[in-house]
Amino acid sequence: MRRQAGGDLVTGNDEPRTVSPENRGPAYTFCMSDTTIRVDSAVRDKLRALAEEDHTTLGDLLERLTEREQYQREMCRANELMERMAHAEPDAWHEYLDELHAFEQGAVADGLGDAATEWPEFNEEAKPEAGNSR
Repeated sequence: MRRQAGGDLVTGNDEPRTVSPENRGPAYTFCMSDTTIRVDSAVRDKLRALAEEDHTTLGDLLERLTEREQYQREMCRANELMERMAHAEPDAWHEYLDELHAFEQGAVADGLGDAATEWPEFNEEAKPEAGNSR
């Protein structure tokens, strides 16, 4: 048996048999090629344990970890950019923060929850900058 474009299974006599969507798995797996990567056996064992704990494959786990790492790096770059903006033009930065707080207060007044209350695990103590009383 082999797969045709579109995910149909082809038997030895080349008669297509459609596979139901629930039995197909992720669509990308039909056009994705497998590869091998070399990792230390201790790393492999840790990855395997994580995958088993999540009831997923090593490939899916690595995909999720890669996406998480890419997101973390993007957020670090965004935070660095915001810090540079705050230092380059402090007055404009404070005006931006005032607008942001006014928007948040309006959202709370409209019955929408504020982010600090809804996601307390992401709150950080504000660190006042030296010589900045604002």
